[in-house]
Amino acid sequence: MIEEIREKHDLKPAAELAPPFEPSKPRFAEPPEGFIPVANHVKAGVRVLKNLDTGTSAIQFSDDRVPTREEKDRMEEAGLGYDPSQRQWTKQDAELPGANLIKVREVGREIAEARAEGRGR
Repeated sequence: MIEEIREKHDLKPAAELAPPFEPSKPRFAEPPEGFIPVANHVKAGVRVLKNLDTGTSAIQFSDDRVPTREEKDRMEEAGLGYDPSQRQWTKQDAELPGANLIKVREVGREIAEARAEGRGR
């Protein structure tokens, strides 16, 4: 009887109708001119960039996973400031660009790990 109803109304199991859920990949803005990615935490929506000419390192968030107040506070404590024209958090140190990059990578990693643990976005 159930088979007759399925055939008559062309019913299909729900699994055949809806594709499995797949979360969307984060959408990052293009890196500003002169910046290249050096660390990607794609699932967390965080990436670290560096500028080869100025000694500037930066943290960029995907458009759909913006930083929380706690994350902003953490970046400010580490000396990063938000640059709205580049849509990223930056820190410049022309004298010690390597140390600057290490510090910014550490902050980016900490934020990504906190997000993976359920803290943050």
